[in-house]
Amino acid sequence: MKPLFAQLSLVLAVFIGSSFIYPTPPVDQEPPAEAVANFNETNCAAYFNGDVITRTLNDGYSAVGHSIWLSRSSKRVNAKYFAHKQYGTVVHDRYDTWRQGKNVVVISSGAYATGWDGKDVPAGITVDAGKIVNRNYESTMDGLVIVYATGGIVVSNIENRDLTLKKGGKSFVVDVTSSSGRAEFLAWAQSEGATVFQTHLLAYKNDLLFTRATSETARRKFLVLTKDPNGNLYHVIFYMKNKSYSLYDAAQGILSYLNNGRYEVIGMINLDTGGFDIISTGSDVRDCNGNYITGTANDDRPNMTNMLTYWYN
Repeated sequence: MKPLFAQLSLVLAVFIGSSFIYPTPPVDQEPPAEAVANFNETNCAAYFNGDVITRTLNDGYSAVGHSIWLSRSSKRVNAKYFAHKQYGTVVHDRYDTWRQGKNVVVISSGAYATGWDGKDVPAGITVDAGKIVNRNYESTMDGLVIVYATGGIVVSNIENRDLTLKKGGKSFVVDVTSSSGRAEFLAWAQSEGATVFQTHLLAYKNDLLFTRATSETARRKFLVLTKDPNGNLYHVIFYMKNKSYSLYDAAQGILSYLNNGRYEVIGMINLDTGGFDIISTGSDVRDCNGNYITGTANDDRPNMTNMLTYWYN
């Protein structure tokens, strides 16, 4: 039998040795998720009786872009969408004619483009004031946006297959993912003179829908329909001009930021910044430095396939 001192030394050695032994993680263990953006905003200025507010969009302590808050409470800030090259006239020329005498708040590229060189028509179902521009359903994009003549916007989740429409005082439901339902929807859009486009739906009714499918990063621009704690409706354009994000990180960051402020996110859609990173505020709307908010491809306006516009009535 070993002396007591020798036994204690052996136990102590085993204890000390074991304290430096760490379990090896499984080889298939996923790395921790990347930290999402820590978005916050700095107020700049208010325009048009406070119905339009511009802010600096920050990620932590760094300014990464801009946000434009458009109040729908007074019904004086209205949306309009251009997608049809009427009589061979490019979309931007149609806009130039339409804007005469109007207080334009902001213009922006909207849906993705498809076709030769990506410049023919907007991708997915597209209708411009009853004119069918593209009748093809894009299965990778869940967001269907209806821009009403009254200036309001409704965002629906196509995957729910429960789009509710009204005609002649009656309501009916269509499934635009099916060929028959899509034909019914397009017939309704023509008869009602509706304006419609399709895009990625990133969040819907406070739920994040877009998954971490890719780590590809780029500048991002979102349109968010949201309500404040008092029930006031806003359309907000978040433009991340100075820093690239994956769609997932940007969408989760914006959703978390708004929800933490007790804002309800009705819908969050992606606005194209690929071939046409175009955005421009009107002559009366500036950023925190007194400059117009502009995109990186504004010189390419003559080639725009579609344009989302807000104006003050």
